[in-house]
Amino acid sequence: MADEQLNEVQPGDLITARLINAIIRLLKELELKLGGPVTVPNLYGETLGNARTVLTSGTPPLGLGPVLLDANGLSVNPTHPDNQFRRVIGQVPPAGARVVGNSLVSLLIAGEPSTTTPTNGPEITGFLPGSIPMGEEVQILGKNFASQPGNNIVRFNGVPIIGTPSVRSTTFSLYVIVPTGIPNVPTTPGATPVNVTVTVVNQTTGKQVESTTLKVGPSTGIVKPLITGISPTNPRVNTPIVITGTGFTSDASPVRVFFSDEPTGGVAPTQSSATSLTLTVPTNLSGTGSVDKQFVVRVQVNGPTGPKSDENTQSIITVRPPLVL
Repeated sequence: MADEQLNEVQPGDLITARLINAIIRLLKELELKLGGPVTVPNLYGETLGNARTVLTSGTPPLGLGPVLLDANGLSVNPTHPDNQFRRVIGQVPPAGARVVGNSLVSLLIAGEPSTTTPTNGPEITGFLPGSIPMGEEVQILGKNFASQPGNNIVRFNGVPIIGTPSVRSTTFSLYVIVPTGIPNVPTTPGATPVNVTVTVVNQTTGKQVESTTLKVGPSTGIVKPLITGISPTNPRVNTPIVITGTGFTSDASPVRVFFSDEPTGGVAPTQSSATSLTLTVPTNLSGTGSVDKQFVVRVQVNGPTGPKSDENTQSIITVRPPLVL
């Protein structure tokens, strides 16, 4: 069927304010029928803190749904500091949907047993891998660990780890670097069981757990990078930062720095030494165009035996958008 010919307005007709207002009203009604003027952003994989910022910083803004659940069906307090780094794994309406301003977006958050102080003591259920050299990262599996990684004290045959568990740690999983110099670990190839203890700070009952199922062998001799500080901790895009630590190299060519795994090939430092890296925050990090966003900084050194990398609690920074003059 041929398109209907419009002839309500003819050349030479006077275009009045009444006609223009009628056109605008019809366009708004059509926009509402199509869903609204605001496109829902893709929040999958974002931390809860970043997702809240993205929702409320738009024009017009969107809001967070009244009920926030995690993958275990537990209610989540969106303002509690322990929940700000938990990842979004689902959203309603979905990304790309069109809604009116101030509409609410409900989020599904990665599951954890609880964000409150556990009434039961910590438990260790296993290790990944089950046998590991000193100086390598091991994942301690269990439950009732402290929600703040720094509140978990981990020792191997009484030797504490350097620093604290990685920021990737949760109440049921701790990522730690097995320390060197552990008593009774052989200096020749082979591995022996060690006593691993996890002590939860500020917990009065059942605060410590032990396990002897992890086997630890001698160090491979490869010194992995360890971040001990970043300055400043809230830089702007396209400004310099200095990363301090150990296990870096004076040759910058094999060193790459990642911001929550961005950019794909990493950032090469402009200056490099065994204890310090200087680089510029890249301009193409996702979500940094107009709002502050948190990133986990990771240093990778491609040595002769393969990649060496590190993540720890000192490596969280908040990248601010470019300064607009």
